[in-house]
Amino acid sequence: MALTTGALCALAGPAFADAPSWQPPDGLGSMTAVGCESPGTCITGDNVNDVFAYNNGVISGPFNPDGVASVQDISCTTSICMAVDADGQAYEYQNGALGTADDVNGSTRLDTVSCTTSGTTFCLSLDPTGKAFAFNGTTWASTGTGTSGQPQF
Repeated sequence: MALTTGALCALAGPAFADAPSWQPPDGLGSMTAVGCESPGTCITGDNVNDVFAYNNGVISGPFNPDGVASVQDISCTTSICMAVDADGQAYEYQNGALGTADDVNGSTRLDTVSCTTSGTTFCLSLDPTGKAFAFNGTTWASTGTGTSGQPQF
C-alpha cells in the first residue's frame, strides 16, 4: 500500500484496522481533502489551510495559500488539481506549483468542487446557499441560482 511507504499522509496510530486516522506530514491540523491527478501525483489539504503535494515519492509543503480557511474539497484531472476552501477561494495546482488564490465567492464557503478535462479544463463548485460557480480553464464565474435555491447550470 503506497501510504505506508512515505506517501502523502501517514497513518497515525489506528485504534481499529478499519478506522485509521490521518495526520498531515507536519503534524498540524486534520486532513480534510485529497485528490490525485495520476498515481504518483496527489495533493491534500487540511483544516488550517495547508496544502501538501506528493510527486513521485517526494512530499512538499506545506503551502499555505491564505493562512486562514479550511480546505473543503479537492478535485483532480490528469493535468490539474483544484482546491476550494471555507473562505470562498480556489487554488489551482499544476506542474508542481500551487497557484494564487482566486476569490470565487467572496467570503462564503465553497463546499465541493469537481473538475474534468476534455480538450479544456472545466470545474464546477457549489456553495451552501445554492450558488454554482464554473471554471473555464482561466477564470471562475457564477452560473446563477435557480428556483428554490437550487444551482442553475
